[in-house]
Amino acid sequence: MKKEFDIAIVGSGITGNTLAILLSKLATNPSKIALIQKTEPNELINRRNKPDVLALSYGSKLLLESINAWPKESSIIKTVHVSKFNQFGKLLLRNTDLNVDQLGSIINYDNLQRTLDNLVINSEVSLIYGNDIEIVKKDNSYQTQIDGSFLKSTIVVQANGINCNGIEKQYDQKALLTTIKIKSVNNNDRWAWERFTDTGCITLLPTPNNPDLYSVVWCDKTKNIECLRNMTNKEFSISIKKFFGDLIGEVSTDCEKHVIPLSLKIKKHLNNLNLVTIGNAAQTIHPIGGQGLNLGLRDVGCLSRCFDKWLDNKAETISILNKFNKQRSLDRIVTIGITEILTNVFSSRASPIQKVFGISLSIINLIKPVKKSIIRQLILGLRI
Repeated sequence: MKKEFDIAIVGSGITGNTLAILLSKLATNPSKIALIQKTEPNELINRRNKPDVLALSYGSKLLLESINAWPKESSIIKTVHVSKFNQFGKLLLRNTDLNVDQLGSIINYDNLQRTLDNLVINSEVSLIYGNDIEIVKKDNSYQTQIDGSFLKSTIVVQANGINCNGIEKQYDQKALLTTIKIKSVNNNDRWAWERFTDTGCITLLPTPNNPDLYSVVWCDKTKNIECLRNMTNKEFSISIKKFFGDLIGEVSTDCEKHVIPLSLKIKKHLNNLNLVTIGNAAQTIHPIGGQGLNLGLRDVGCLSRCFDKWLDNKAETISILNKFNKQRSLDRIVTIGITEILTNVFSSRASPIQKVFGISLSIINLIKPVKKSIIRQLILGLRI
């Protein structure tokens, strides 16, 4: 591989592809941007087969719309209902609180990834693939090694996997993912629901293709999740209904349940020499609040803005990457901090916050400046 690149992006998932497309529009010579993946370029659009849905914030929607990547089918979220089982009080987050069109949308993972794959294939970005891809330090800089050969680039962007050198811990929790059918719901615009229990949290997200179907993300202690996984469809439907009561209508399901372990992995610094890390490669967080991918897409937006002028002169590379790390620090701290606080609320029954959680939600619901700040953070994040 004799050709040298300005930027090598390792990983062609949602964050890697989105960054590549953004940079292709900024660069004078997009072929100097390399997107490296393990799948052959002519097989990209056929590689996905995931029925999962994604909860994307309003800010993520605006970013994806800017590159014509927003899928045609989506379920718009204008209201999020947050409450605690068996406690008085609730928090209603509405789009009208911040005068925006929506808080976010639920889209199909496969539709978004295929759209991004097509955009990448039709761009002038250089697509490079290999079976064995590794980022290694060589001669006081980082380079990408592909099947034993080095690809040289001024900057390397890691957008896949995570080699944590910061905070890392395993939760005694797992997440159960499935889909349920709700016969009727007490609203007209398909709310999203976040219902806290004594040991976990149940999130219901309206799917984009069927008004009666909701995607379930149930986070709980490992032993409880295993019990839920072994339930019959009828038993599981009864359990959902038990925690939501009259908030939702009759529940049924015939869908397969998937269980994933939950962990926290956070890189302390997003840059090291000429290497910069974004998305899940930079942080893997608890799914409560649905902030993981949205945080990663905010990484992408910020990095593309930092690269805008750099692509013209390729000067002060380390300074540009330091700037990116600084600009992303506050948003990462606040978002991950909120996620950890909510996770700790139900991690112990002895938590004093848990005893007054419902009332606390109602108080926040009445204090408009606080409520607006929460919504702004969830849908747009913080910029420095």
